[in-house]
Amino acid sequence: MMTLFTSTRIWEKSRSCRKPDNRSVQFRFRWLMACLLLIGLITSDSVPVYGQCFGVSNAPSPSFSPSAGGFPNDLGTADFNGDGLTDLAIVGAGSGTILIRMGTGNGGFSPATFYKVGEGVMEMIVGDFNADGKPDIAAKDAVNPKIVVFLNQGDGSLSTPQPYPINAPAYGLAGMAAGDLNGDGKPELLVAVGVNETSTGSLAVLENTGNGTFTTSTLSVGDGPIIPKVADLNGDGKSDLAVVTYTEAAQKVVVLMGTGTGTFTPSASYALNGLPASIEIADFNGDGKPDLAVTDRQIGENPKGQVEVFLNTGSGNMGTSAIFTIGNLPWRSTIADLNADGRPDLVASTSTSPFEGDLAVLLNNGAGGFNAPVSYPAGRTPIGITAGDFNNDGKPDLASGDYNGNKVVILLNSGNGLFSSPPAGNTPFWLASADLNGDGKPDLATANITANSVSVQFGTDNGNFGPATTYPVASVPNTVAAGDLNGDGKPDLVLTSETTNAVSILLNSGQGTFPSATTLAVGVIPSSLAIGDITGDGKADVAVTSFSDSLLTIYPGTGSGTFGTSLTLTVGQQPQSVDLGDFNGDGLLDIAVANANSFSFSGQVSVILSTGNGTFAKPVSYETGPASVALISSDLNGDGKPDLAVVNLLGTVSILLNTGNGSFAPARNIDVNSRPFALAAGDLNGDGLMDLAVTNQFGNAVSVLQNTGAGTFAPPVDFATGESPTAVVIQDVNKDGRADIIVSNSGSDNLTLLLNTGIKFATQPSGGYSVNPGSAVPITVRVTGPANGYQWYKDGQIVAGQTEPTLLLRNIQPGDAGRYWVTVVSSCGSLTSTAFNLSVNTGSTGTPLTFLPPVYNCATGEITFNTTGGNGGEITFVAPGVQRSSLSNPTGMVEAELRADPKPLTITATQGGYTIHTTFNFAASCTSDTVPTQPVTDTTHCGSPAHTLGQPLRIIGVTDVNCSTGSFRILTEGGNGWPIDYSNIIGLNNQNPTSCLRFLDSQGLLADVTNPGSDKGNFTLRVSQNGVMSGSFSFNMKQYCTGAARLAIDEFAGLEVTVLDNPVSTDRVKVSIRGVGQQPVTVQVASAAGATLSGQTIEPSPNRPGDAIQTWVRLGSSAGIYVLRVSTLNQRKTVKVLKL
Repeated sequence: MMTLFTSTRIWEKSRSCRKPDNRSVQFRFRWLMACLLLIGLITSDSVPVYGQCFGVSNAPSPSFSPSAGGFPNDLGTADFNGDGLTDLAIVGAGSGTILIRMGTGNGGFSPATFYKVGEGVMEMIVGDFNADGKPDIAAKDAVNPKIVVFLNQGDGSLSTPQPYPINAPAYGLAGMAAGDLNGDGKPELLVAVGVNETSTGSLAVLENTGNGTFTTSTLSVGDGPIIPKVADLNGDGKSDLAVVTYTEAAQKVVVLMGTGTGTFTPSASYALNGLPASIEIADFNGDGKPDLAVTDRQIGENPKGQVEVFLNTGSGNMGTSAIFTIGNLPWRSTIADLNADGRPDLVASTSTSPFEGDLAVLLNNGAGGFNAPVSYPAGRTPIGITAGDFNNDGKPDLASGDYNGNKVVILLNSGNGLFSSPPAGNTPFWLASADLNGDGKPDLATANITANSVSVQFGTDNGNFGPATTYPVASVPNTVAAGDLNGDGKPDLVLTSETTNAVSILLNSGQGTFPSATTLAVGVIPSSLAIGDITGDGKADVAVTSFSDSLLTIYPGTGSGTFGTSLTLTVGQQPQSVDLGDFNGDGLLDIAVANANSFSFSGQVSVILSTGNGTFAKPVSYETGPASVALISSDLNGDGKPDLAVVNLLGTVSILLNTGNGSFAPARNIDVNSRPFALAAGDLNGDGLMDLAVTNQFGNAVSVLQNTGAGTFAPPVDFATGESPTAVVIQDVNKDGRADIIVSNSGSDNLTLLLNTGIKFATQPSGGYSVNPGSAVPITVRVTGPANGYQWYKDGQIVAGQTEPTLLLRNIQPGDAGRYWVTVVSSCGSLTSTAFNLSVNTGSTGTPLTFLPPVYNCATGEITFNTTGGNGGEITFVAPGVQRSSLSNPTGMVEAELRADPKPLTITATQGGYTIHTTFNFAASCTSDTVPTQPVTDTTHCGSPAHTLGQPLRIIGVTDVNCSTGSFRILTEGGNGWPIDYSNIIGLNNQNPTSCLRFLDSQGLLADVTNPGSDKGNFTLRVSQNGVMSGSFSFNMKQYCTGAARLAIDEFAGLEVTVLDNPVSTDRVKVSIRGVGQQPVTVQVASAAGATLSGQTIEPSPNRPGDAIQTWVRLGSSAGIYVLRVSTLNQRKTVKVLKL
């Protein structure tokens, strides 16, 4: 699976060594070390650019998606490329551009396409300006006063910008709006002009000429216009205006009624109680009249944000405002029905400082007002805001531009207007993931370092997490781990407590709740922990590192959730992380500890091998990078032995490969981005290799390192997170078979969930294929995730024309032999399949010539005959009704009149005087309500009934038993339509391995079978198809062929089949069957042309062998004659049924 894109380095210089707040000693140590090591190494800032193969989603807090434009100031949504998915347009104020990012339909977005506007671009409007049904964009450049129009080219790309200068001073343009002002059906553009406290001001109007071009005029609306809005306020079908104005004297909303010709008359003005930020128009109280909602900031000390709602009393007149508090100071707003109750809700972007902002969601209360706001963290300074269905689930999601954070915040709607749970706790510092409540979904446990608690959040069906339940623990919990401590099969929780020098033990009640915590004393400043059977007695133990006294404390578990006397081991200086693994392959868990060793600026790993019975060898140290702070054990090179990956604060990850005897090769260091803090291992791209995810505190990102094999890694690719990311876990959150990433952000008190949206092979070729000259081979791959294209290769060269999921090779010749694979391209990059070898037989194969299923095209009638085996010589085909260029050409066209003929085609193949036959029902295979069935060489009483294709292959009985010749036929059903191999049954023989007619392999065995005194003749039948074996079926041929068995059969001799109510007018018919004895009976329904439609096998009652069997049989949907075939081991009868 491909998950990565190229990324530039992330660095936020202003926060590089900002003094930490009152957090843990561990956190402050890492901060100090990073500052000492990194100051002076960074020379410039850079803008983050991320791949989009991890779609952002709302974990129990916001998730972050980059804007890549610098200072995103405004947002808009539309389906720009016509693929039915919501795309995102972003104003990048820092780069003077508009960015278009196409939605992927799962909450993620493709890389941005940039369009230059000008250095003062601050706002935009999305609308169809040339009536072609495609969304266009108009953007405002405030520094060089103008409106710039981009027309959609139809594929989501935008035209060359068309500027329209506005007569205004620099920075003299304010808010924009669009609407049909003159009733001609074309939207005009408006922008407020001349903004300052004393200016008279006006609106610049760009009148639409109809083809996406505009003429400019001016509209006077009174003093200080800053934000215009267009709507029919009085219900007369003409567009009116509501304009927010601001002067030193007053702030108000001015309402002007439209005449329908592009002119307006003043109607009324309404005073505001704060400094206005935005205005929205919608029917908030459900009376059919548009109302006004203005977000503004209170005037005075310690101002708060608020929404002033003016309800329309009729004819465009507004009542007295009702005020609803927001909390923080608002920037902009948007409206959408967030909880599907049919009422417009309001969302405002707010902030209290350049480094703290949120989105305030106010749900409509049904009476024209709003419920109390629910706030969701949204980066540093969220300004622009928009709503759109980004993950295609029918619910409006939210996007906001984090101006000072240089990113876009995406909040996915989880239903009922909820976008995420409130933050799990103050400073979520560490994470653990396990199925805590036993529902099969991964849950989260978060150590909240300043709240002295652990938060538990259960996974939901949609790949999200529910509300947090918080449990108190010992103070300053800095790590958490999950494991079954009392042997009840449910994961319990253990947390280290930094200031009390203890660990908290929380036993799971069984439903994912944790009634109370107990504590165990450990060393000074515990820094990490691991859970596992360290002593080898089958019970879970706990190992804890302590930072100040350089100790490792091991508590042996008793198996009941309690622990025995602790054991302490001395490790390296300032141990920061511990993990377990069987490093020497003796079946015992060993220990690895990462030591910061800050006094020498040279980190190291201590490896402690278990010697059994809770004793350990002396630690062996391995050098790593400076200040090693995190460690994991995982098989990084695919040799089955656990290796080590270590995070070093200087900005590297050390890889130590296991040599196999418990020792490790010298560390190989990989550069990562600024101040790595923690890491996790998992297969992020589906190639079977363990990749790494590393949190970067200074970069506010998680770096993904893709394993390229042999323990080597590609350069890191970064994905944005919240502030100061600490812990990271890798888990398949939404159960789609792809590993996702969860990050705890200690600086912004939230979590980031990155859902893996990379493509992955669901099926791909393997092994090899050996075919005869002239054959056709179809090889198909299937991927999950959005694939944009396919290209097949042979021996490293492009195979011309092969750009579909299926590689179709016709009339194969020796020159086609080689090694084939396919490369799949997506917005994430490319992914290459496993290769397969194709060999072409040029001599005797040693196996008989046999037909394989043909390749056919129902739309065109093209068909290619397929064979395998033979002597490598030329094969000629005879197929009446199939037009071909020559007898040796296996590809031809079925004649038009035969494509609908219910009679099957008869196909003959000859090679060196050896001739084989098969049939193929083209009409039945291409009928939409019939499962296509592929023929096998011998179809008499054999093969797979059509209705069971796709089900497991199984033997349902035998027929045509001949005791004189020692032969019988094997009946099967199910399978995939390919030839069935009957050749692996001991004691039976036939030169054709795919013939269901089998013979006893010796005259001696035949004599034993017909001898009542012999103990031979009981056969266990098993067949295979494409290498997959069927279940076994026991057939006692001796019992069948001896006198006693014959008498038992003769007792019910004469198979009788009666169709009740023949003819019938329904799709079902009832059948009565007598004379089967205790043998199973097979009932099949076929069309008049012989195509099998359905089948079943019935076991008679052992207590009443002479009773009639009655069963219902389903016919086809069409009127006509159907053939009912009833058979036992030694009897067959055919009855025709007429359906009217």
